[in-house]
Amino acid sequence: MPLIAYLDETGDHSLESIDKDFPIFVLVMLICDTTSYAQKIVLHSIN
Repeated sequence: MPLIAYLDETGDHSLESIDKDFPIFVLVMLICDTTSYAQKIVLHSIN
């Protein structure tokens, strides 16, 4: 079963100069098999 992975990050990734107003770093990963992705996510977003 082939898999597809999406990774996304947001926030301040610098550890040397942390922004005191936004000291947040988030890393998200979604792993999905390509069949489910095509049938459930892609087709759902088209309809």
